[in-house]
Amino acid sequence: MLRTTSLLEPLRRAQPDASITWVTEPRSVPLLEHIDAIDRVLPLDVNTLALLAAESFDLVCGLDLDAPSTALAEYTRAPEKRGFGRTPDGVVRPFDEAGVRWLQMSLWDDLKRSNRRTYQDHMLDVLHLSGPPGRIQVALLPEAIQRIEHRQREWQLDPRRPVIGLNIGAGSRWTKKAWTLEGFTQLADHAHRELNAAILLLYGAEDSDRASAIRAGVSVPILDSGGNNPLPDFIAIMNLCSVVVTGDTLGLHLALGLGKRVVALVGPTSAAELDLYGQGVILQGSVDCLGCYLPDCNVEPDCMQTIPVENVLAATREQLALAHK
Repeated sequence: MLRTTSLLEPLRRAQPDASITWVTEPRSVPLLEHIDAIDRVLPLDVNTLALLAAESFDLVCGLDLDAPSTALAEYTRAPEKRGFGRTPDGVVRPFDEAGVRWLQMSLWDDLKRSNRRTYQDHMLDVLHLSGPPGRIQVALLPEAIQRIEHRQREWQLDPRRPVIGLNIGAGSRWTKKAWTLEGFTQLADHAHRELNAAILLLYGAEDSDRASAIRAGVSVPILDSGGNNPLPDFIAIMNLCSVVVTGDTLGLHLALGLGKRVVALVGPTSAAELDLYGQGVILQGSVDCLGCYLPDCNVEPDCMQTIPVENVLAATREQLALAHK
């Protein structure tokens, strides 16, 4: 959802006076409700379904392929629809030929692996929009900044030292999507000593055990942001960083939206689909099955295990130099 905000700029170029309503799952509402380019953000709940049943639009854009999204795009009233809907017998369908390629890529892994275009470019095609894609939009709330300024004082952050954020989680859909605990631990040690950087752990509640293991394994001071931050506070914490080292996950797109330099560690998902906007570098392991999209695998060592610490450290050093130009 977050990287789909890159379509707001080209949509506004095409329809500068349009009123844009965005429907999303409730937990994602805080990511969107303070973006100026969106006129109305609605949580996908029973009240919204009742509201949409009574309203009509000039254009419906359905970009997700899951059941609720395609059903919603199918039944919402509009004379023109782009993206994906759902047939009466429950089959996802493209509204026109522009959506065929993306749907095929979702069905056949060989097409997904052979793809060399970014997600943003594919979605421009699906919506019949001309490029370039816009930036990922992330709202940085003043009240969240104020709350995190208090944390900064507690952490005693030296403004003369760079802050390197280690976004250590990667969700639960792919078991091998996150970089290794050993990798993050060694990177924290080396970056603190060799780059004179403050190391800040970034993660959610589901990755608390990983954070504990890294804290126990490092031999240098490390800052722990905690795993239970409200999303606006998590964004404000990430904004403290000069460089963010992260997997292909929410943290990557938040960092890009904040204009941070990034080192993206990518394995089972598509590196080609990621648009870093010239803000960083993608590192991958040395296996033949990159971009497999398998939720789990038995390859030893796996794609993320074969990303060397020294390569990540070198990339972090380079991005840090660029961040301070």
